Amino acid sequence: MALSESKIRTAKPRDKRYRMTDGGGLVMDVTPAGKKVWRYRLQADGKDRTVTLGEYPAMGLLDARQTALDLKRDDVDPKVAVARQQAAQATTFRDLAEAYMEREKPHWADGHHLRFRNRMVNDVFPVLGDMAPRDIQPVDVIRAVTGIQDRGATDTAVRVVGMIGQVMRYCVARGQADRDVTADLKGGLDRPPPVKHMAAVIDRDDLGRMLVDIWDWAGNSYGKPLLQLAAYLFQRPGEIQAMRWADIDLDKALWTYTVSKVGVEHAVPLPAQAVEILRELHKQTGRFEFVFYSHSAKSGHVSPQIAVKLLDKIGWRDRQTVHGFRAIARTVIAEDLGAEPRLIEQQLSHSVPEVHGKAYNRTRFINERRKMVQEYADHLDKIRAKNTGVCA
Repeated sequence: MALSESKIRTAKPRDKRYRMTDGGGLVMDVTPAGKKVWRYRLQADGKDRTVTLGEYPAMGLLDARQTALDLKRDDVDPKVAVARQQAAQATTFRDLAEAYMEREKPHWADGHHLRFRNRMVNDVFPVLGDMAPRDIQPVDVIRAVTGIQDRGATDTAVRVVGMIGQVMRYCVARGQADRDVTADLKGGLDRPPPVKHMAAVIDRDDLGRMLVDIWDWAGNSYGKPLLQLAAYLFQRPGEIQAMRWADIDLDKALWTYTVSKVGVEHAVPLPAQAVEILRELHKQTGRFEFVFYSHSAKSGHVSPQIAVKLLDKIGWRDRQTVHGFRAIARTVIAEDLGAEPRLIEQQLSHSVPEVHGKAYNRTRFINERRKMVQEYADHLDKIRAKNTGVCA
């Protein structure tokens, strides 16, 4: 017997899923949770295939019958029917953004895919996720990035608008939107602030004096070894403060960790000077998880402010940042040691394109980098010694 709106509306859930038949292959499944789902049964290659059409009441009886009739009239291949079904189900911005990211994933660097997904999940989906792309207006895009702007990250807000635009163009190509509404926002967002470079002491004489001040400081603070490792290793301050003993092999002089900024593994060869510093630290914190252990911090390790405070105490805060040791290394290694840029960039955990394979390989140039970091550490010691009168 054919179904009726009344029969469908009054159908109650049971302990197990049950099926009501309308005829011609159209059925409705009623789940224990009370969902009422339209399905269409097809014959292909002598086998029964079932395609989900939609849920009641979003899809009414007449719409379900018409959809089933269209599939039957067109003699649609089940695989095509499933593809149509999936396309029809991907009606929200979130669904289409997920599909877009999945399509692009093989073509993106791992770090870019991670950043794109994080921006969508954390900032965009809470505002646009449940909207139909066709209903999204420029003001909705503004709402999605307002929180980012309120954090003062206007440059990030501009990039996120660009990400939304990529998804919107994907929606347009699939008939889910009429246009990319982010085009209307060109010039409408606050402009990013001028780039503020991290202060760094590049002049070699000044650098030597600063290193002397750090090495000669007699206080009892993790700020000193943290700054020393920042100088020798030139990794991001956040990575150094969160160093884990489990990631360090002192015998092999190697530190391997996942770069939080891009989510990829990075291998850092350690010069002998850094190994010596770490062996001393191991006597103090080796029984804990973190090299710079802190019992009072929720994270379990010290804050980068401990190094900032030390720079302030010794009079270099306005001229040098902890992050600035990366700029010093890039400049000094290139100018004084003549190392190849690709080695420096790899040591800085920046992407180094390869002819084949992924754009970033954590062990790329490991032997060459090991030689480079040792030469650089020795060179820093000579610059420091020049300002103390002690031969290095």
